[in-house]
Amino acid sequence: MSAIARTLLGILTVLCCSSPALANDLCVESGLASISPRKDCHTIDVKLVDGDSEYVVKMAQAFKEMKRDMDVIYGVNHFALRAPDGEVFYLGEFKPWVTSLFWLIWSRPDTLAMTRIYSATASTRGDEIFEKVLLKQGSRFCTLYRMKKPFLGEVKDCSGDYSAHIHNFLHNVHILPDVIPPSQAWLEACKAFLDGSAQFCGENYVNHSATIVRRTSDDKLNYVVELSNYFDDTKTTRKNRPNYLVYVIDPENRTIRFVSANEKNSGHKQLVEIGQ
Repeated sequence: MSAIARTLLGILTVLCCSSPALANDLCVESGLASISPRKDCHTIDVKLVDGDSEYVVKMAQAFKEMKRDMDVIYGVNHFALRAPDGEVFYLGEFKPWVTSLFWLIWSRPDTLAMTRIYSATASTRGDEIFEKVLLKQGSRFCTLYRMKKPFLGEVKDCSGDYSAHIHNFLHNVHILPDVIPPSQAWLEACKAFLDGSAQFCGENYVNHSATIVRRTSDDKLNYVVELSNYFDDTKTTRKNRPNYLVYVIDPENRTIRFVSANEKNSGHKQLVEIGQ
């Protein structure tokens, strides 16, 4: 075989082998691979709810452009989706997926009521309290926040308009009966420290410092609570400077475990790692 023939055969082999791969590449099929100036398109697996059915599908994401909002410049990604039947949907900016409703779910008095500034989850994504999935309604795609037990309910976002959600936040978020809600975890820890009394909780004697909601490796929910305590060892005399008490609470079994007393308050990372 001549050198030219071998070269042509090699080219044909590459084309034959690569064409199916390209055809199955969601980044290429959706056009994201060609419109992204950074050529950074990648795919992830996401859950899709369509009626009574649930699937795991591929969603592609790629940087598209920079935009300005007042004095803020930010990057904009575009998205695409391959449906279970193989159809590809170009979703554009898909703001419902980009906009985060975490803070509304976490802090509003009619949801989880975690309004204290030093309260948080182990991640700002909210993985500890909800699962974020896609929802198909006819030809429209939305984002669905499904609460994880012992939290119940869901929140739907089809617009990605955060301001609109602030004024009209539709949800049915709550927690199972007889489970300690995160907003009350610090009070339960305080009562455990004061032998069942809540008389001096939150009155500049034993105050709330932090509450961390987290999942253990087996997906069990617990709270890590830190209190600032101004009592001395007798629990009768107030000191000028506090020490910090750390507890781990199992909200479903309603058990409270003392972990440590420290001269300085712990950081977020330290509290997340306690007991893991």
